Amino acid sequence: MRLLFVHNCSPRKEWLALVSTDMSLSEGEILRLYDRRWEIETVFKVCRQYLHRTMY
Repeated sequence: MRLLFVHNCSPRKEWLALVSTDMSLSEGEILRLYDRRWEIETVFKVCRQYLHRTMY
């Protein structure tokens, strides 16, 4: 398991802890994958808000 701490640039200036079980990933790859996942989660949240779960 690889544990990665990242300083969040939000106004609250918090730290973000990322965990990866894939030891072959570099720190940059872990950050890139997290960023892509976060974009997907944001899209799902918007869809749920505006579509009122009619898709499910």
